[in-house]
Amino acid sequence: MVSGGAQGASLKAVVFDLDDTLLPEWQYVRSAYGAVARHVYRDPPRAQEARDWLWSRFLRGEHSGALNALLERAGRGEEEVGPLLEVYRAHLPAVRLNAGVRRTLSDLRGAGLKLGVISDGPLITQQRKVEALGLGDWVDEIRLTDAWGRDYWKPHARAYQDLSERWGLTGPELAYVGDNLAKDFIAPQALGWRTVCLRRRRQVHAARRAGPGGAAQVTVHSWAALDALLRSWQGE
Repeated sequence: MVSGGAQGASLKAVVFDLDDTLLPEWQYVRSAYGAVARHVYRDPPRAQEARDWLWSRFLRGEHSGALNALLERAGRGEEEVGPLLEVYRAHLPAVRLNAGVRRTLSDLRGAGLKLGVISDGPLITQQRKVEALGLGDWVDEIRLTDAWGRDYWKPHARAYQDLSERWGLTGPELAYVGDNLAKDFIAPQALGWRTVCLRRRRQVHAARRAGPGGAAQVTVHSWAALDALLRSWQGE
């Protein structure tokens, strides 16, 4: 299903968000829960049980307070959560790009399009995701906004402007694909880019609402629909 639309010059570059776009955030969370559970419980069966408990909690919609809850469960509620948060953020996640994503990225590059990633989040966490996914082999440019500091996280325009200047492309020659209506599309919309919201189940920020200038031009509800849309824009 596709809603909305965009008109303009032929598409020459596609830039993707990372979390809940290229990589379903729940996959990362499940991997991180395993890492923190193994840190708390050195016994593998107990660590697996703790990870499953955290995961069932997540599936019930309890997305916050997980690390404190794990310490309480382990009888260590008096401990600071900081060390566990470091494990959560710095672990190398057991994640990979799914086949549809790999196929689309390969097809876009084969058609001569430039590909990029713009992503917020703690720098070490995003670097670990990029490493685990091997994104450097799939896209031309990666901008992790925390490298410049939190003030440059989306909706700041710096990363978008940086890629536009890097490639010498403007306006509808570029498209941004993301999921978070609160911040992903404000800057690229202002710069005249095409914008696509990828909406799938279990997305962490699916309930966010768009502020002024924040709604994407097009919404798709599957990776197949996104692939078809991007193909149609290449032929304009």
